[in-house]
Order: sequence, then C-alpha cells, then structure tokens
Amino acid sequence: MVAVPVTLVLRSDRQAIGALQDESEGLVPAQDILALIHLTQAHRHLATAVLGGNAALKGARETKQAEVSAAIAKVTDATAALNDRLLQAHRQQLQTHWKSLVDDVAAFHLARDAV
Repeated sequence: MVAVPVTLVLRSDRQAIGALQDESEGLVPAQDILALIHLTQAHRHLATAVLGGNAALKGARETKQAEVSAAIAKVTDATAALNDRLLQAHRQQLQTHWKSLVDDVAAFHLARDAV
C-alpha cells in the first residue's frame, strides 16, 4: 500500500535532481557568454571610435579584440561539453562572424549590414 506512493515520490525526486544537474551544467557556459557579451560591447565602442578616426584608441581596440577572441574560445570550449548540435552551429557561426568582423575592422571596411 505504501510502495506505490513511495515509488512515485522517489521517481519525482530523481527527475528533479536530474533537472538541477542539467541546470548546473549550464551555469558556467552562461557566465562565460555574459562575459563575452560585455567584452564585445566594449570592443564595439572602441572599434566605432577607431573607425571614426580616433587613432589613439587603436591599441586599446586591439587589446580588447584579443580579449574577445579569448572569450570566444572559452565559450566554445564551455558549450562544446554540452553536446548540442544547435549550439555547435551557433559556435561555428560566432567564430566565422568574429573573424570576418576582425578582418573588416583591420581593413577599415564595414558593410552597412555588419554594423
């Protein structure tokens, strides 16, 4: 008589623990992504200034570019462990777009749709 309710409670607890484990696995990648967003915003500000003619910020922009590249690598590594095909496609797209942006900024060339 007690076995069925106990089994249901244990099954529910196991599902809750599994959900918590899934959530905890996503915390580090989420923190890395937030750091990447912050860095890309800072880089965008510096790139806008440099492309607008403020050559004094060129070194700061290049330093920030290196920080963003490192953050992208960190996000890529952190999310690769999640084994998600959609995330894999987004990682590849992120890396491709970043390389294109870096090349365009270095050449002082940006398309209107890239801004």
